[in-house]
Amino acid sequence: MKAEVKKRLTWIRLYEEYQDAGFVCRKCCISRPTLRKWWNRYNWERPHSSLGGKTPMDKYFPPLSAKTPPFSDEAYESYDENNEPLQNQNYRLELKLRKLK
Repeated sequence: MKAEVKKRLTWIRLYEEYQDAGFVCRKCCISRPTLRKWWNRYNWERPHSSLGGKTPMDKYFPPLSAKTPPFSDEAYESYDENNEPLQNQNYRLELKLRKLK
């Protein structure tokens, strides 16, 4: 493994161990955006041989496309305002109605 890759893996392992980005950045003399970039790359983009060529996110959070709700046009078409548990309130109208009671 190249020295640069080992150094970056050290950043990731330190962050996994301490869960403190500030500590890792100070200890390794890197910026938070750099740590964030490599953390995302390690977990989302880089396949791991120990996980059968999958990224950790693919392994532990498989695609949820079958379980996700419909988006955009489908959601707007199926939306019914009367089924909403919370309704828009008109504060002034509520005050007037209270006075009538």
